[in-house]
Amino acid sequence: MRTKDEYYDLVLENRRLAADPQITKCTCPNTLCDWHGKCKECVALHRHHNDHIPVCLQPLINDKIKALANIVEMNVNNKAPTPVEYRHYANMRDKSSGYDCPKIDEDKGVAFIDSYKQLIRAVQEIDEVLSIGKSGGKELPDKDESDIDIFIICHKIPSVKARQSIYENLGIAGIKITINEAGGRFWGVCDFIDISDTEICLMYFTVVEMDAEIETVLDGSRLDRENEYFYPTGRCATFLSMHILCDKARYISNMQKKLIEYPPVLAKRLFEHHIKKINDKEDFNRAVTRSDVLFYHATLENAIDHYMQALFALNHCYFPSRKRSLQFVEQFTMKPIDFSERLLNVIKYGAMESTLAQSYDIWASLCDELSIGVWNGEMLDSK
Repeated sequence: MRTKDEYYDLVLENRRLAADPQITKCTCPNTLCDWHGKCKECVALHRHHNDHIPVCLQPLINDKIKALANIVEMNVNNKAPTPVEYRHYANMRDKSSGYDCPKIDEDKGVAFIDSYKQLIRAVQEIDEVLSIGKSGGKELPDKDESDIDIFIICHKIPSVKARQSIYENLGIAGIKITINEAGGRFWGVCDFIDISDTEICLMYFTVVEMDAEIETVLDGSRLDRENEYFYPTGRCATFLSMHILCDKARYISNMQKKLIEYPPVLAKRLFEHHIKKINDKEDFNRAVTRSDVLFYHATLENAIDHYMQALFALNHCYFPSRKRSLQFVEQFTMKPIDFSERLLNVIKYGAMESTLAQSYDIWASLCDELSIGVWNGEMLDSK
């Protein structure tokens, strides 16, 4: 049986293979089929009809079946394929009836997905580009995604002229292109490509820039939220969940392997830094005494921010951002009992003057449990 490390190496290798267009291209010879190149729909239809497996998969088992039949002195005959004239006939009937199949899949319109894939293929052909990854963990956008973040790692940022030429030569109808010459601190050099009202953000980084960014996070140099919105550990979380679209130099897969082990020094520094700021008793008591809901919420907002970062550090999980953070917490082994329910009650009761004290009582208990649990070296109860 594989070890966990061997299994993870296999996962990384499969991600790399899945990002290779030579591996994922449709090999079915039936190019006139409506579903040629739409492998997910093709497999779903074959599964539904329960008749035979797709042509591309048949070589996997044909030889095995023939060998098995030989053992019992039987012959195996190939089923006659659908005549090619049938496919031409179907096309002729579609044209004569004016039928125009929208071919929409469950995630996004097929036209958009085709344009998206075309864009990624074009970018990966740029000489300077080494690796491309999509944030969010999925290869293709979900139907409700209005913006898509694409990380592009390069040995050198391609010139504005080179990038513009790539985008304009795509020939995608209705495409809107915004190219930036300079980069920002957190998001690299960003180009924005709007296709079918979906914004695709192409973020170009050099290897040197990204390596330096990650190292300053892992060594515990950057413990606080930056520019009021950016969590340095969020970059590590993004890499770990990133879906690899292209990895010529294996930069992303190697980075994921590096980040899988959460550095103890980072956990220690983050926890010790944030645990001291989770309960500003002076401000909380002042807000409760004055029945000042807005001041209470300002104090609570800051406290929650520090609490979550301490809790994530304790559980050796890179804090991504405040988005969907409770979903991560549900998987933690070290946390106060009924944490999510109690936190939501803190917020609920903190919305009214009459229950501010009740809200703070719950919050103070959560703070004590997190602090005392770690001081005693005990694993806090989990539900």
